Amino acid sequence: MGKRFVTPKSQSRLIGVADEFLLESPDVRSTQPGGFILHPDSGDRQMSIRRSLGNDALQVASKKVSASKRQSLMMNNGVVLNGEMDLGNGSQEMAYQSRGEKEKKIRELSAELEDTNKKCEAYRANLLAVLKDMEEQKLKLSVKVQNARLSLKE
Repeated sequence: MGKRFVTPKSQSRLIGVADEFLLESPDVRSTQPGGFILHPDSGDRQMSIRRSLGNDALQVASKKVSASKRQSLMMNNGVVLNGEMDLGNGSQEMAYQSRGEKEKKIRELSAELEDTNKKCEAYRANLLAVLKDMEEQKLKLSVKVQNARLSLKE
């Protein structure tokens, strides 16, 4: 049959990368070069599955980033309290928290949102790097297959 280049550990790591959006894998690029490709007979199928997983994860990450940006816009236009928008219309009613506590909470949540956006961008960059590495491995594999075909013709 032939050698397999993917061990169960590296295969689960790759799937974990796609499933967890790289949360647990800051060193994705340190995977060995042959780590993404299976035997040439099943390489294309496996590559398309992994590419699909990577693209799906990238789309989910993009949706999360856009949702947080929309939430950020909403926070800039008014304060959300218990699901209702307070547009600062001058009413001085006492709510659950004092104004200072609300402003402190807004600052904390804004900082948390900023950190989350930075993480999302880092995850996106890692996903793109993984996809690029997969494409490079696919090209290398196709060159090897072409060379094997040429040597068989001789």
